[in-house]
Amino acid sequence: MDSKVIYLAKTLSRTKRKDYENYVVNAIWNRVNDSRLVPVSQQYVKDKNGNYYFIDLYFPQLKIGIECDEGYHSSNEQKLLDAEREATIIDVMKQVDGSDYVALHVDITKTFEEVEEQINAHVLTIKSKIEELNVQDGWNLTTKEVKYGWSAEESDIAEYFKDKEYITVNDNIVFPRNKDVYNIILGQNFAGSPAHSGEPWKKLHTQYGYEEGTFPWFPQLTIQKPTSSGYFNILSKDGTEIYEYIDDPKQNIQRKAEGRYIGKKRVVFTKAKDPLTGIQGYRFVGFFIGDHYDENGTITYKRIDDKFKIIKK
Repeated sequence: MDSKVIYLAKTLSRTKRKDYENYVVNAIWNRVNDSRLVPVSQQYVKDKNGNYYFIDLYFPQLKIGIECDEGYHSSNEQKLLDAEREATIIDVMKQVDGSDYVALHVDITKTFEEVEEQINAHVLTIKSKIEELNVQDGWNLTTKEVKYGWSAEESDIAEYFKDKEYITVNDNIVFPRNKDVYNIILGQNFAGSPAHSGEPWKKLHTQYGYEEGTFPWFPQLTIQKPTSSGYFNILSKDGTEIYEYIDDPKQNIQRKAEGRYIGKKRVVFTKAKDPLTGIQGYRFVGFFIGDHYDENGTITYKRIDDKFKIIKK
């Protein structure tokens, strides 16, 4: 089955309260009737006050979202609870900054006629935005960046990055294996997976202008909760901090006493599975530095850049 069909079928049925949101989401998508648009349902967003919640339907090319309002769902408290409960690594890295986001609201507590009137008005707004961006005269909805929204298999990742200077957290790219990161982003030429992520880089990074102590990191990250492994790597809700500790208090305190990893820089690619497409692999989450330990020996890595300069072979 075509990957675009699979994506649309899944994203347009992803809403939480299907008897209401599905009706609005599908009505708007079908009435806009522009297959160049990439719809995203349940888009993770940070609003202007720094709160996090999900948008029912979002068009990333237009930065326009549809939010269905009804009682508890429209309250900030419920939106925060939704975000805290449902956020994934993929959601956090694809989150939208509310400063440039336009929200179109549909009050689904109204009568059928009133709801239909709201839907039709928003459809006109979306179509007007497309015209405003002058699609026919050069503005291209089907850029490589957006095309990756359908499936990571549709384009060659190496080709995508061939003419790019940086990889950024906004690149919607999933690398199937860590060797793909090494070969495409870090200028290496591995036939198989490196025996230990980071080791080859430790020997080579200085020749590319990165100081001693800079190396790649491929952790299994989680959001606001630990994994079942010995190392816990927790990503903050805004994606700008990683908290790392071990399930052994003595080791944590020892690492703190040694100051291990403080000032060390890490190019971080986290292993994650997209909850919608099911695609699993490594996704760039930023350039981090070991910043400080807390009283319990948990180290905080702070993101110092949301991009990393690609090393060409």
